[in-house]
Amino acid sequence: MRGASPLYGPAHLVPRVAALVAEWRQRGWRVAVYGAGEHTAYLMKATALPDARLVGLVDADPRLVGEELWGLPVRAPDALAALRPDVVLISSQRHQDELAARVRALPSPPRLALLYPAADAPLASAERPVPPLGVAG
Repeated sequence: MRGASPLYGPAHLVPRVAALVAEWRQRGWRVAVYGAGEHTAYLMKATALPDARLVGLVDADPRLVGEELWGLPVRAPDALAALRPDVVLISSQRHQDELAARVRALPSPPRLALLYPAADAPLASAERPVPPLGVAG
């Protein structure tokens, strides 16, 4: 997670992901993760993300598409709908807004789970704690 803001390091991500995973498990939601790089590797190792009902990973990197990581298939972004997720976790701080926009542009977009405030959010809102539960969508 090179370049991550100190505001959003492990002290933010671990409890945030734990709360989201608890909610998803309670609801029985199928979860796709958008992003299969360093950020997701960190989440899979250091948070409760592996406890979610994960159905696959989505990434635009052609070197990853078709591979299996953490026991999950890596699909191209245009195959996201085929995974039939109830929610998509955006696993990228740097590209979160761009990836979220791609998901929202789908004909029937699933719910989105964002780990960071939007890039255009005022600084004051970025400094407030992110609510522990809730899914954008």
